[in-house]
Amino acid sequence: MKTKLFFFTLLCLSIKLTAQTTYYVDQTATGANTGLTWNDAFTSLNIAFGTASMPGDKIYITEDTYTITTGITITIDIEIYGGYSAISDTQTGYTTFDANGSTGFSIITTTELTNAALFDHLILTNADNSAGLGGGMLNNTGGAGSSPRLSYVTFLNNTASRGGGLCNLTGSAILDNVIFDGNTALHSTTGGGAIYNSASSPTISNTSFINNASVDGAGIFNNTSSSPVIDNCFFNNNKASRSGGGIYNRGTANPIISNSTFSNNDASSGGGIFNVTADNKPIITNVLFIENTANNGAGLYNNASGPSPTLINVTFYGNIAISSGGGMRSDGSSNPLLYNTVFFNNTNDTTGNVDDIVGSIDASSSNNASDKATISASTNFVELSALPGSDLFSNDTDPNGPDDTFGTSDDGLIPASTSILVNAGDNSKNTTPATDMTGQNRISDTTIDLGAYEYQSTLSTNDILLKTSISLYPNPSTGLVNILVKNKQEKSQISVYDINGRTLLNKNLNNKSIDLSSFANGIYLIKINTNSGTVVKRILKE
Repeated sequence: MKTKLFFFTLLCLSIKLTAQTTYYVDQTATGANTGLTWNDAFTSLNIAFGTASMPGDKIYITEDTYTITTGITITIDIEIYGGYSAISDTQTGYTTFDANGSTGFSIITTTELTNAALFDHLILTNADNSAGLGGGMLNNTGGAGSSPRLSYVTFLNNTASRGGGLCNLTGSAILDNVIFDGNTALHSTTGGGAIYNSASSPTISNTSFINNASVDGAGIFNNTSSSPVIDNCFFNNNKASRSGGGIYNRGTANPIISNSTFSNNDASSGGGIFNVTADNKPIITNVLFIENTANNGAGLYNNASGPSPTLINVTFYGNIAISSGGGMRSDGSSNPLLYNTVFFNNTNDTTGNVDDIVGSIDASSSNNASDKATISASTNFVELSALPGSDLFSNDTDPNGPDDTFGTSDDGLIPASTSILVNAGDNSKNTTPATDMTGQNRISDTTIDLGAYEYQSTLSTNDILLKTSISLYPNPSTGLVNILVKNKQEKSQISVYDINGRTLLNKNLNNKSIDLSSFANGIYLIKINTNSGTVVKRILKE
């Protein structure tokens, strides 16, 4: 009996020792300063962080500004929540950690944290770590690196040699709903105004990179083997004095970027993205490059050493190069692979001419479109040069729509209902994600659209039945095209148009087939008028 009582006592002590504790911080509290209630809250952040010693411990901090004079170091998987009201015990805003220009430290340094560690509703601001790494936060090396979660954290006006806002040295941090605004990296050959990644592959989603600056990689600098996953992010008005206004990739960095916007970023090379080495092969899907500027490669620049990214359902619109490559420039052996991608209204500022692509692309690229006639002629792109933007997009005079936010359903670069971009893609090239950059279903009709947006058709039941009752085969075709109308009582008339809208053929559909053998290879529109309505189909003549 004594033995059982002894082990029971040990078990109770073990449970007590490992129990997770919640601590409270309120610098205006006047109680016993035990940190165990709001009335008795700690008044010092350092005491709170020193007391929270068990994984899973939580620290709640009042919505206030705390002046940081020495860096905070976190080595245990605790959860830190800012923005609390001591009166209501609810999260009502943000807690600000303000370094107030103090020099020589990161506001927060973490070591060997896992994804169990959490920083939530914090603003890290005014750090000056000009000679060090990470102004706002440094996720340091050691073991498998440091991989905390950051949720609703803002990095504001911080400075460092590398990683003005955040520096990740190995590890795989998770960032969700984070803002990087006005951060600066000073290093002369690397940088990362907002984030510097070295052998680190964070997951970054729903995050904004605004007004950050660096020599290279004003938004993100990915070094060595860093391959972050970047989804639904916004890169705007970031400026690199040399390369990579939005993102700079070096070493074997191969980020996966989806559902994101690069707008109004600027650099000497690669206003949106700069890829420097042959091992840089990022995958870019459902992404918009709009109104970025650079001397070369305003949207995207692939350096002469041979980086070869894959672009799927990407839209390049209104980017401006001073020298060459308004949309994209690829030098040397670079050989990007393009599917379902659109270039429109990208220009050369010196000549004023359309300047969509400079350099080669992979020969297996397919189902793309450009308004530069020479590109269309040489690469079998769909030619858009004869079409105004109003024929292609719902409202290209207001690209981000009435809500002034890219990636929402009112965006002006969504294809118009009659646009040649609709149903012109290759379904097999975009399997993940299953939505476009606004979150709408990626295949709204039967075939994927070109570009970052999918037109969402609102067909009636009769429209749907009509579209499914008429089919063309074979498609692609080398000549004879059979047209199957399931309702044999339908009287049909057919018209054939080229991709510029010119009528090439009108006839009654008596024998249910047409011969395209005399037509040049390319994409044609087949318009079929029946008693029940009109259907337009696309066919590829090979």
